Formats: sequence, C-alpha cells, structure tokens
Amino acid sequence: VALQKLKIENLHFHDLRHEAISRLFELGTLNVMEVAAISGHKSLNMLKRYTHLRAYQLVSKLDTRRRQSQKIATYFVPYPAILEEAGDVFRVHLHDFEGMSVSGDTRESAMDTASVVLLRTLATAAQRGERVPRPGDLPLNAGVMINPLAGSVPVCV
Repeated sequence: VALQKLKIENLHFHDLRHEAISRLFELGTLNVMEVAAISGHKSLNMLKRYTHLRAYQLVSKLDTRRRQSQKIATYFVPYPAILEEAGDVFRVHLHDFEGMSVSGDTRESAMDTASVVLLRTLATAAQRGERVPRPGDLPLNAGVMINPLAGSVPVCV
C-alpha cells in the first residue's frame, strides 16, 4: 500500500535487505560475523555480495596499518657494538644499552647471541611501548654493527 501511494515500482524485500546490510557494513560498528548473524546468511560468499567497498574507508585503514608497521620497524635497527677477543672467548658489548654484554666461543656465536639478546630487548620494548636509545656512534677499531634481524652478518669498521 505504501509503495503504491509513493508510486514506487519494482521494489522488493531483497532490495531493502541489500540496502540494510550495506548500511551496516558502512557504519563499521559490526564485524562480518555479526552482520551475517543479523542478516541470516549462512555463506560468507553470499554476504560479500552486499558489501560495497568504499575507497576512502580502505585508504584510511591501509594508512593506519602502514603507520603502525613503520612505527614498529623503527625499533629493529642495527646498533653499534664493541667486539673484544680475550683468549678463547669473544665478547660483544652493546654500549647503547647499559650492561648489555654477551660472549661466545667464536666471533660468530658471540655476534649471534648479541643479535638475539638485542632482538629480545627491542621486541620487549616495542610490546610495552617503551622508548629505546637511538643507536650511538660506531666505536673505532673494534666496532661492529649488530643487526637484531640478521644474526651474524657483521658490519665491521
């Protein structure tokens, strides 16, 4: 009766359902599973037909993810260290972190251990949202760069 008074032709229940589901997605307050429960869809493939991706919504979500990944990436940079050989033991001192010193039987094992300890320290700081010191200057002569993501790939000076 209302459709006749408003002179609306060819409007079906399915059209209204489609519009309602599209609006629920646009609001962004419900996730896909919640919209599926409301709409009664059993298949997510069918439900996806109702979603109309808006470019501005995607861009803002992508930008947020990019900013988050860039923020995390700044934690995992190489740090300068001093590599010392004392008899049968190699020691690596990361002077940017107070008391961070490791040793190993070989140069490679000491640097690998330093990389793991540095990675763990940086990851813990990132998880807690703590600041880490900026990498300092590379020490002369016995200086190496410890990359937390590369293991024993040294950059020697």
